[in-house]
Amino acid sequence: MRKKGLVLGALLLLAGIETTACAVVAQPTRARVGQLIGVFEEPTSEAVRIRMGNKETRDIRIDVKTQYTKWLTHQPWTIDRLVNEKSMTIGRCVKVTLRNDQPRAARRVEINLDPPGTPYDPCRSIR
Repeated sequence: MRKKGLVLGALLLLAGIETTACAVVAQPTRARVGQLIGVFEEPTSEAVRIRMGNKETRDIRIDVKTQYTKWLTHQPWTIDRLVNEKSMTIGRCVKVTLRNDQPRAARRVEINLDPPGTPYDPCRSIR
């Protein structure tokens, strides 16, 4: 009887661990406060122009403090260390996190490397 109780307890413990290991992934097309999601339109010497879902465009300042990363939206969850400002080509979907002290300057630019219009393109509804 005691052995059955231990086995049942172990099974319940494993089931509890498995259910807590499931992660809820937020929709990548939703920007949080202090973020912009849009299509990279036009580079200038000190800024980038982003077209967002409501047809609004914003010019965001970039400088040497701006960090560039790959925007992970699906598996494989590998980070591409070769992403930099040269990865921002016209038509790419980007998520820009603004600086707290300078709301028109980019702290981080996450670049989606999936082809435009594919199911994994977070800006598919914007295009």
